[in-house]
Amino acid sequence: MTRSQSTLLRLVLFVLGASIITLIFFLSTKNTEPSMVSRFTWISVSLMYLVLCSPLVFFPLEGKADSFPMLLLGIGLYIILSIVLVIFANVGVVVEIGIALVAQAILFVFFAALVYVAYFGGSGGTQAERFASIKKLQSLAAAVDLKVSDLPDEYSAVRKTLNQIIEDLRYLAPLKSKRSVELEKKIMDNLHFMGQYCDSAILGGNVLAFEREVKNLQALVRQRKAL
Repeated sequence: MTRSQSTLLRLVLFVLGASIITLIFFLSTKNTEPSMVSRFTWISVSLMYLVLCSPLVFFPLEGKADSFPMLLLGIGLYIILSIVLVIFANVGVVVEIGIALVAQAILFVFFAALVYVAYFGGSGGTQAERFASIKKLQSLAAAVDLKVSDLPDEYSAVRKTLNQIIEDLRYLAPLKSKRSVELEKKIMDNLHFMGQYCDSAILGGNVLAFEREVKNLQALVRQRKAL
């Protein structure tokens, strides 16, 4: 499954879940005017659903293993506090629904801030360096991509694998670990050689040697994606 297909599937599942919640709301309030407490409860349920789905739909965790604990903690705290707030509103502990809405909004803003720190935090210089490394990888991959389409027919398997590698690199997320830096350097070196191998293949180079190098590059990219 390609990246675009995976994104589309996640969006479809998200919309389906949101549609089910909306349907339940309309069925439960059919022929009746929902109270302010009921409206607040369903708003809270919708926000909880949005928060739960955020890692799956809006902030997928590929290449973000270091962000997972922080995001998981934020989701857990938000859900627990939001449920407590809904219970207080329904049993009358919080009499003024406006106060409950403000509290819910504050919780959501805190969660949004946590998401920002988890995915985009870090010092400006270090973050810029991580993005620069990824951009360089993508630039090298784009240069190889220009040559892939010119490969002879006997390189069809190589062409398919290279296309997948280029697709993976296009959506690679920046990381700050030492291991990610090491792998990115190796991938850059391999991409430089890929351009030379493509030129050689067009002129009638060794197919088996090219396939071996492409598999080595694919293994490196998979290791980097798994971080």
